Amino acid sequence: MEITSRPRAKQKNNRPDFENNLADFQVEFFQFVAESDSNFDLNLLRNNTSPSLLTAPSAPTPEVMYPVNKQELSGTVRVKGPRTVKSDIFGEQVVLEDKVRVKGNVYGVKRVEVGANCTIEGDLISDGALVVQSGCKVEGSLIGADIELEGSLIVEGPIYSRGILLCKGKLTGQSLTAGGNIVLVGGAEEAVTIEASTIIAWQGEIQLGPSLNLGGRLVDPAQQKFYLMRSQEQLRLSRIPFEQLTEQGSLLTTLTDAELEKLVAELAVLE
Repeated sequence: MEITSRPRAKQKNNRPDFENNLADFQVEFFQFVAESDSNFDLNLLRNNTSPSLLTAPSAPTPEVMYPVNKQELSGTVRVKGPRTVKSDIFGEQVVLEDKVRVKGNVYGVKRVEVGANCTIEGDLISDGALVVQSGCKVEGSLIGADIELEGSLIVEGPIYSRGILLCKGKLTGQSLTAGGNIVLVGGAEEAVTIEASTIIAWQGEIQLGPSLNLGGRLVDPAQQKFYLMRSQEQLRLSRIPFEQLTEQGSLLTTLTDAELEKLVAELAVLE
C-alpha cells in the first residue's frame, strides 16, 4: 500500500494582520472581537466617542529655529523675550534677547549673544564669539572661540574657550579651560566657583580679580599658580615663567603636589 502525504489545509488565522492591512484594521478588529467573544456588544465599539484607533493624535507643529533656505543661511536668528522655545536653535548668528528659555541646544556659526536672565536647557556653542549677559543659566556645556561672560552666571557643564575667556563678575561652573588668556574680573563679593580643582589656560595667562574657589577650596595664587609648557612631547610645570615664550600656559589648582603630578602625567597622555 502506497501512502502519499497530502498537504495540510491552511488554517484560518483569526488574528488580524495589523501590519499589512492597516486600511482594513477596524473591520478586522471588529471581526476578531466577535469571533473571540460572541456575547460582546459591538455597538460599544461603534458608538465609542473616543478617537478612532486609526487616527493619530494631533501634535503641535514644532518651531523652526534654523535656516530653511539659502537666503537664510547668512542671516541672524533673533528671539525676543519673554519667550520659551521648545526646540534647538541654529544660525550663522544667534541673538537671544532678555528672558528667553530654550528647551534645547543653541548653536551659532559666527556669533552667539545671550541677553540677561535667559535659560538654556542644553549646550550653548559658538564657532565664533560668545557673549552671555548677567542672570543666565546654562544647563549644558558653554563653548566658544572667544567667550565673554558679563555677570552672575551658572553653567552646569564645562566652560571651554578656544581663545580668550573674559568673565566680569560672579560665576559658578563645572570646569574652566581656555586656549588663550583667562581673565576673571570682579569685586570681593563676586567669587568664581568651579567644581573642578584646576583651571588651565593652555597658551595664555590667568589674571585673577575676584576670589576663586576650586574643588571646594579657596585658591592662593601666590602658592597655587603654575606655568605650563610643552617640551619634547612632555608637559613641564614651574612656579615662575619659563624663559621660552612660545607654547607657554598657566594653571591654578588646589590639588596637592602628588595629585598635581598625577594630573600632569594624565594631561601628557591626552596631548
